[in-house]
Amino acid sequence: MASKVLWHSFVTTPAFLGLSLLAAGSVGAVQPPTEASPLDQVRAYTTDTLPASTATGEVKPATDTASLQQVRGYSNSGESGQIGQVTSVTQLSDVKPTDWAFSALQSLVEKYGCIVGYPDRTFRGSRAMTRYEAAAALNACMDRISELLAQGLAEKVNKEDLAAVIKLQEEFRAELDQLKGKVDSLEVRASRLERQQFSTTTKLTGEVIFNLAGASTDSGLTVQRSPLADSGDGGDALTFSQRTRLTLTTSFIGSDSLRVRLDAGSVPNLTTATGTQQARLGFDGNNGFANNTFNLGLLTYRFPAFDKGRFDITAVGAGPDGDLGGTLVPLASNGALSRFGAYNPIYRTTGPVAGIAFNYPFTDWLNLGLGYYSSTPDNPIDPAGFDGSRSATFAQLTVKPVDAFSFAFIYANAYSRDGGGFTGGTSSLFADAPLLATATSTTSSSAANEATSDSYAFQFQFRALPKLAFGGWIGFQDVVRSATGESASLTQWAVQVGFPDAIRQGDLGGIIVGQPYSVSSTDRVVRSEDSALHFELFYRLALTPNVSVTPGIIYITNSNNNASASDVVVGAIRTRFTF
Repeated sequence: MASKVLWHSFVTTPAFLGLSLLAAGSVGAVQPPTEASPLDQVRAYTTDTLPASTATGEVKPATDTASLQQVRGYSNSGESGQIGQVTSVTQLSDVKPTDWAFSALQSLVEKYGCIVGYPDRTFRGSRAMTRYEAAAALNACMDRISELLAQGLAEKVNKEDLAAVIKLQEEFRAELDQLKGKVDSLEVRASRLERQQFSTTTKLTGEVIFNLAGASTDSGLTVQRSPLADSGDGGDALTFSQRTRLTLTTSFIGSDSLRVRLDAGSVPNLTTATGTQQARLGFDGNNGFANNTFNLGLLTYRFPAFDKGRFDITAVGAGPDGDLGGTLVPLASNGALSRFGAYNPIYRTTGPVAGIAFNYPFTDWLNLGLGYYSSTPDNPIDPAGFDGSRSATFAQLTVKPVDAFSFAFIYANAYSRDGGGFTGGTSSLFADAPLLATATSTTSSSAANEATSDSYAFQFQFRALPKLAFGGWIGFQDVVRSATGESASLTQWAVQVGFPDAIRQGDLGGIIVGQPYSVSSTDRVVRSEDSALHFELFYRLALTPNVSVTPGIIYITNSNNNASASDVVVGAIRTRFTF
């Protein structure tokens, strides 16, 4: 430690001083080394041999009792209403500029540059100082002289200065002893901190969303309810709802984190009102909360592995969107209003489930993310067990050649025993389960509906200017029914334009244009789908760093991937509080 080195330098100073005097053999006769020790030679210099500036005046050494009383006096002076606070060093008078100790110390400081404490790197030697300041300055000068002697530069240190140092050392011995005690105390505390580098603490953060939303379709609209056959009437809806999240984050070693999140809310799923999942909001009740009841929304532990790698083990609420290296979306989840526009739907293939993910950054610009997710890992009755009635394996390779541009390739292999869930609730009900056993069946655990999918996607993000960003993705999906080998192909894409800090810091404007998953071809007799188009416009106004208001509008043509269906309009005003 630096403090221990300083004290050892102080202790060994007399030895260095003696060695330097031995080197100065041209002054007086050379004496045999056995006749006097180097320390005795140094101490032979009395006040008669010192410069005149150091031989006048006298400063009484501070006893231990007096020093402690002085420290108490400094402490109490700031608390007493009868003693005014010292506002200038010129008011201090423990060691005055007229004292010999002050002059001697000033001479040492100016010669050896052992104090640098002011911005202009000057020693202001006309001001009074306390005895403790003088002792600290003396200690610094002794260190500097010891350094010169250790480097074999004894010729740069004259005998008068050495003698002055010895006398000053005796004069301020009590203060130096107290400094040593403080140094030792600091060493003990620092050693304890090194042994206990981290103490387990838990941090609470929260998010509250108030949402006013309205959805509108033609009152006579016929919409598809079940994936293939059932129908019902759509209409208008206006809702006011909320979502609350409380997150407890705990770290045990400093580089890990255990997160427990409680969710409650009442944000409705607008599928019922509009007849299509394409109208869903990105913060609705998909995660299981309802009727303002708190539920465990997330339980995950993240820890480092293999030097630069990282594991994420999640028991509840796992999602590859946060585990595999980032979604590369300029309009993050607290920007876009819609479920489709928040990020690439490929990440929603399995829903909020349990899973394990591993990330490894090979370089600053290349990252590999791998993950496996299951919907029912804790159900011993489920024949699949950890395989789950719905499960998926992900791989994502993220490349960031420059700070302003990044892109990623994503692959997902998913399994669904009920034959549905492949679009993650972002498109038509038919696209979500395109190969059910019969035209009138609904998703179930029947082996007849069992299906798998292979999904591929490319996504990018480009920060063209400080206040202009682009992003987007394109994806393809092949679904195969296990019982018959029938297949269906789906496509989806989106382009995003973001305006970060458009008016003031924290603001975000956004435009999203895209096509949700649509069945482009199928082996089934049922025809392929038309393609809906998703248009979204919003502006997030940051009122404070912790409060924002985001009004926006979502417009969907060919809703539910049906060209004969009416368009759907969703308007929302989202107010978000964080703490």
